[in-house]
Amino acid sequence: MSRPSSDGHVRSVQRGLAALDLLVAAAPHTVRVCDVADHLEVDQGTASRMLATLVEAGYASRTPDRRYTVGPRSLPMAVHWLNRLRRAAEGPMGRVSRATGEIVMLSQLLGNVDVPISWLPGRDERPGLPAFDANYPIWATASGRALLSHLSPGAQMQLLPPEPYPRLTPLTTRDWTSLREAIRAGSRRGLHIEQDEVISGLWCASVPLERCAGGEVIALGVVVAGEPTARQRARILNTLADETRDLGFALSA
Repeated sequence: MSRPSSDGHVRSVQRGLAALDLLVAAAPHTVRVCDVADHLEVDQGTASRMLATLVEAGYASRTPDRRYTVGPRSLPMAVHWLNRLRRAAEGPMGRVSRATGEIVMLSQLLGNVDVPISWLPGRDERPGLPAFDANYPIWATASGRALLSHLSPGAQMQLLPPEPYPRLTPLTTRDWTSLREAIRAGSRRGLHIEQDEVISGLWCASVPLERCAGGEVIALGVVVAGEPTARQRARILNTLADETRDLGFALSA
């Protein structure tokens, strides 16, 4: 009795790895359940359960249009895609860093998570700054709101947790009405801003890129320890606007 169970377990693992290989090879493009079913030579119900397991484990992400791509834990496997993004972003991010002297971060929306793709340190090393190899909640970060601004309100709500959203600091936005207004305000001014909502003492600004050729949802941002002056804010806004536009052109080619 143990042999069939063991064989079945091995087949399940093999199918999971094959599904993951497909997601990695397709990135940044998304795949449908039927694509995975065809690749694995199984029915769509089996493929759907396999993808749900990968999503739950963080190895796959589900988009609002019910397609799938790599997840936060499998993103490093998509080497060709990551290298392309990082090569394209190297120049714009370097110019933002030199112009502002602050931390610069390139973020990607994967499922319902804000995932850093690349970052540059600020001119001064300061204590209390976050680790940029972590993932961040989309409702509380400037980059998360910039990424959400690409989506319709209905699609945005699909990616958010139940209200009230988890509190990270006393200033974290925790309801849909306030978050929707913050996203709209950021879209109107061309810059999404968050202060003290994820980590007390940090001011963050982010600008979304136009839709990339591969369908990626990406934002470029700056992280400042403390609150910048009006002059610093203007420099950050102008520099991000210029470099985001250039990076968007590069990634849409």
